[in-house]
Amino acid sequence: MININLLDYKRIAREVTIQKQLTSSVGIILLVIVMCGLHWMFQAAQIGTLEGEIAEVEAQVAELSAEYNQVQTLRDQHGKLTTIITGIDDLRSRRSRTTEILEDVGRSLPEDIWLEKMDQMTLQEINNKRIPFIFLSQADKKAQKGKGKKGQNQSNDQFFELKGKARTDQSVVHFLEQLRAIPYLDHVLLYSTKHELIGFEEVRRFVIYCHVLNPEEKA
Repeated sequence: MININLLDYKRIAREVTIQKQLTSSVGIILLVIVMCGLHWMFQAAQIGTLEGEIAEVEAQVAELSAEYNQVQTLRDQHGKLTTIITGIDDLRSRRSRTTEILEDVGRSLPEDIWLEKMDQMTLQEINNKRIPFIFLSQADKKAQKGKGKKGQNQSNDQFFELKGKARTDQSVVHFLEQLRAIPYLDHVLLYSTKHELIGFEEVRRFVIYCHVLNPEEKA
């Protein structure tokens, strides 16, 4: 009779099953390790590519930054030059206008009037003297109306103070008429007159104020 030990067979079968499970587990672990390694290599390659692209972009940015700085410098210089040119044109225009006013006032002087002083004044300076002129309120309205417009403000209003002496009152009246005939003087007012003796001769000392229209208002 043949005797078979079933316990040894079961033990060997269990050991084989365990070995298969261990082999499968090790294979899975190795596969996971290999896949992780491949993924890491892929990511490293991508990072290397991105770093190269970033370096290239940074080089381009550095190159363009120099050109951008040059453009900004030129733009700033252009702005400064524009401001300087505008200031020069403004000064030239004001000088030309002042020269025109001086010439016209000089031509308006009668022979028996001596003009002693001619001062250019702003609306603020006129207001500081507290001169009760009707045209001051009109000039204020123009200034308030022009605050919302580009390039117009209260400082654009110009006034002239004329001080002098005349032989007669008729000479002063004639001088006023001549000044009022100048087209860009929209208000010419006699502020004060008084008699004065110079030696044995009686003269009239006078003060006249004129409001000058802006060139754009004249046009």
